[in-house]
Amino acid sequence: MLELLFQYHTLLSIQTKHHYYKDAKGGGFQLKPTENTQKIMQKMSMMLKSSDGQTHILYDVGNIDRSEKYLSENPDTSLQFLLYSNEPYLMNITQLPPEGIGKILYFRNKAEETFLSQQDLVSSKDFYNCRSQNSSYLNTQNKSIEIQLKDAQGTEIWKKQVGAKQKTTVPLGNLPSGIYNLSESNKETEKFVYLFKEFSPIPLALVEIDFRNKLGKALLDKIRNQDSIRPWKFEIQFETRQTYWKYFIVPKYETGLEDLSIDPGKTKVDFKGPTDAQLPNGQMAYLFESAQALPIQQAGLFEFQLIQNKDNKGKKNKRIVQRLPLARANAIKPENRDESAKIYSEIYVYL
Repeated sequence: MLELLFQYHTLLSIQTKHHYYKDAKGGGFQLKPTENTQKIMQKMSMMLKSSDGQTHILYDVGNIDRSEKYLSENPDTSLQFLLYSNEPYLMNITQLPPEGIGKILYFRNKAEETFLSQQDLVSSKDFYNCRSQNSSYLNTQNKSIEIQLKDAQGTEIWKKQVGAKQKTTVPLGNLPSGIYNLSESNKETEKFVYLFKEFSPIPLALVEIDFRNKLGKALLDKIRNQDSIRPWKFEIQFETRQTYWKYFIVPKYETGLEDLSIDPGKTKVDFKGPTDAQLPNGQMAYLFESAQALPIQQAGLFEFQLIQNKDNKGKKNKRIVQRLPLARANAIKPENRDESAKIYSEIYVYL
């Protein structure tokens, strides 16, 4: 009887973290390979294993020569994955500008560096417009110009002369998913992400592991020299959003709760106020606002207390609320849609 034995080792891992959660583990992140990547991995005798926000790409030790053969014949190989999250308030809890809504994130390895984002933490620099197959281009100038479509390496894929104020279709249909740029007379005008088909739900990000840089060469050298392969570890790290916390203290009675303050506990947090505020229903409240932006976290580090400095009987430092509620992911409000706009967390405390 023929017995087949397979032994898989980790080639590389991609871990997605979010600092809103305890130990940065959470968010229900999931990486799904594109159809083309699934085919490539099959040809290279690789498989995918995911758990707790971490995805491992495994290779078959007994068929490592298949990986060498494929990479040698296809030096422009890259693996592409779609990143999803089941966190309904992901944009609320993530330190990203409001302008990112409607765009897509793009992450790609830079040689053998750990972080796949442009900086250590995901930022607005990782956001791109997303174009579909039937994408068009409008020449807004009063003269004819040549436009070029280039890939991530700057290789020209397509070019066309477009008349003044004329529109043309950019042929993206047969291209693999990835990042591309449009140039006018070799001057870049837009960098965008292209997905080869419509996805539902729309992915949060396109993640690309590129073997065209030092990673591919290092892997081939290890295979050919029969060296042990030490797994490459990549990370995507989302920072928790920081907001200005507004506490609306809503008393049951009009009098009896004067001279209030918020005790920040062991933290160095200052609150402005209280000031009088009127709620939409006409009810009056005392408003406190944090002097600095504070992180929203699932398991908060803050233990704020509501103190009455002196009540109507002369008693000092009377504790009204032992621990004030923390900012919630579903209750944030931007001042406006500018990137530099303040973002508030509104917290209502009824007494």
